[in-house]
Amino acid sequence: MRPAPLYPENPGGHGCVSSAVAEILEELVGRGRLDLEIRSDVTDATRHYDDADAWLDDVVDARIRLAIHVRDGMDDAREIGCGVTGAVADSESGSAHR
Repeated sequence: MRPAPLYPENPGGHGCVSSAVAEILEELVGRGRLDLEIRSDVTDATRHYDDADAWLDDVVDARIRLAIHVRDGMDDAREIGCGVTGAVADSESGSAHR
């Protein structure tokens, strides 16, 4: 593990977008019903995910372990991504009834 980054922490775009993607995947296929495989050419490994939250946990942890972000920034990014997805879903469901 590398030391924390030497700059002020902000919610990262990668975390915001990944959180939104996780929320959308769970909305589309249902919580705990994901069937996702991601292959890494760097490590020559394939990871399987049954749950979008497990995938997102790995994304968040990887950004922290690589010293790109610290936990607070990634937690904030996760909250932003999920919040925006929820707001868009609420907005879209409301517009369908107009």
